[in-house]
Amino acid sequence: MNLNEFDLLELQTSYLQQDSMIQALCVALTPYLKEINDSIKLTYLYGRMDELDKKTIDELAWQFHVDFYDPTLSVEIKRQLVKNSPRWHKIKGTPQATEELTKTIFGGDAEVVEWFQYNGEPYTFQVYANIEALKDGLKTFYKMLDTIKNKRSHLDSIIGVISDELKLETKYKEYSYPFFMCGAFLCGTKPDANTLGTKVTTELNTVTNNTTTMQKYNMAGAFNTGGDTI
Repeated sequence: MNLNEFDLLELQTSYLQQDSMIQALCVALTPYLKEINDSIKLTYLYGRMDELDKKTIDELAWQFHVDFYDPTLSVEIKRQLVKNSPRWHKIKGTPQATEELTKTIFGGDAEVVEWFQYNGEPYTFQVYANIEALKDGLKTFYKMLDTIKNKRSHLDSIIGVISDELKLETKYKEYSYPFFMCGAFLCGTKPDANTLGTKVTTELNTVTNNTTTMQKYNMAGAFNTGGDTI
């Protein structure tokens, strides 16, 4: 039964549904019962995280002791921080906690690389993240990272990665050269012209840095032998 759309009269027996007094009571009480049902949802916060406003999420961040929290973050990131806070408190100081926080701030493509993976100094690590995500979140990330990483570990560097398509322009130009396909087409025996076959054309695209002109040539084979002009 959907409590948001219930009708109190429908819950009565068929006999009571015919009673005018019961009908009037149900019509009067149904709106109040729906209001109570709507108020009950307000007590269920954690499971409705994606529906809550910024103010409520800020209060939950205080309640769950989210040390790695910044009120200036977007509401989407705030929700993820509050959701993950109980579990992150259990794994604080681990590479997993550091990487999950990094992915939350900079997106799912972000990555934490430990020192032995790139021949760095012991107890250091690097962060790879989308260069666009780094623009607004660096200062916040530094502060939040210090609350969750291992105290003996230190951030060596943050490397910006371009994950989108990179369009490059060159000085070269492309020219098209129409030409005929190789083969014996329209090659009759003089003085009779061959009426079979056909002439096929296509394009050969080349790239050059030289200034050229369009050249047109015939395909290999015997041409104009039948007296026709191709």
